[in-house]
Amino acid sequence: MTHGSGRTEHTGEYLAIEPPSLVSFTWRSAYTDDESTIVTVELVESGGGTELTLTHRRLPPARIDAHRDGWTDILRKLDAALSR
Repeated sequence: MTHGSGRTEHTGEYLAIEPPSLVSFTWRSAYTDDESTIVTVELVESGGGTELTLTHRRLPPARIDAHRDGWTDILRKLDAALSR
């Protein structure tokens, strides 16, 4: 990941890939205190569009708000790119 203060390595493994509706993977970095966490992205058709639900489990409590802010920003940018 590249960000304002440099680069941070993130690693993980895919746990489930179920096209076209689900992907789940482990997520580990200095920002998870080097603990393995789990990210799941689910896609569901909804009202002529697609609803995306992202769940990030097993985060250290002190890291939850930062990850919520980061994922929210990523999804906002994805929405903007897809709306063009």
